[in-house]
Amino acid sequence: VRLSSFLTRRVAAVAEQQQRRRRRQSGVSASDSDEEDDKNNNSVYLCGAPGTGKTLTVKRSLMALSEHCEAADLPQPAVHWASGTDYHVAGSKKIFADLLAAFRPGASAADDAAGAQQRLERLLAGTGGNKGGEPGQSYVLVLDECDQLLNRNHSVLYTLFTWAAAARSRFVVVGIANGVDFPQRCLRLLGPAGAAPEVLVFQAYDAAQLR
Repeated sequence: VRLSSFLTRRVAAVAEQQQRRRRRQSGVSASDSDEEDDKNNNSVYLCGAPGTGKTLTVKRSLMALSEHCEAADLPQPAVHWASGTDYHVAGSKKIFADLLAAFRPGASAADDAAGAQQRLERLLAGTGGNKGGEPGQSYVLVLDECDQLLNRNHSVLYTLFTWAAAARSRFVVVGIANGVDFPQRCLRLLGPAGAAPEVLVFQAYDAAQLR
């Protein structure tokens, strides 16, 4: 329930923020709440022992989100699933090219990881204004085994979570891993930057629940 509510709130906030910006750009008088973009917390980290229902919860929450968007006449979010283990051979920065291909399937491929990262930042974090995509469109990355997406200084994970926290972000990150302390242990600089994900801990089933 908490994850479903989180996703619904964040996707609705993306559409609302874009509507406010369009009103300002068209010269429509803005209310006080329209003057500045909300501070975003568009990331969540699901953790707990294997077999506690983390992945199933995400799948059900995304189904509920799709139903909510249809009922509320909101654009359906673009969703991409990935696993940190997919990048052990190719390197963690390849995720930028994969995300660009998933979220902008009609766009030309980037020449390299740096080019893909730059284009994604404009699309997802709104650097220099949101470039591309449908108005009100949001983009959701579900990153399973996110603790395996490791590179020097964890820069790729820092980049993804920081994009999700940008003032004009259209990007939602759902990280999944087993370690409860992974964000504090490996991504501790996200907190001071205001980009720390909300943490949802899945508790192991007890004997009574397994009967």
